Amino acid sequence: MSEGSIGSLCRLTGKYHTTWRGIELVKAPQDLTILQQLLWDLKPATIFEIGSYAGGSALWVADVMKMYGFKTHIYSLDIDLSLVRELAKEDENISFIEGDASEIQNAFSDQLLKVNNSKIYLYTYIFLQSFLVSLQYF
Repeated sequence: MSEGSIGSLCRLTGKYHTTWRGIELVKAPQDLTILQQLLWDLKPATIFEIGSYAGGSALWVADVMKMYGFKTHIYSLDIDLSLVRELAKEDENISFIEGDASEIQNAFSDQLLKVNNSKIYLYTYIFLQSFLVSLQYF
């Protein structure tokens, strides 16, 4: 989805017009409330995000986890990273990976997915039928 298309979606629906530190999140405020509670409960060491857009949600998650005092790394996957803002790219707890979510098995290395039995959290608003059946976090 292009920046213009996502920008139009944000303006049209209103509830997605949420920013963090000046970067668009494309998430509704009530979703952020639920997400921060889930992050507190799960305390994941590694988070995989599918869909980066401008990097706002990855930056928000990184900041929330720092605020909680947890050591967490976020891997954010998108087919086009040209829209990711510099502020998000500069965060040491976020790695942006260019790849296709429909070929997620090629986007993240086996080594990365075996993160020493740490708790992992995968979140997305995209249904990945071939990869995720009914489990959205583990």
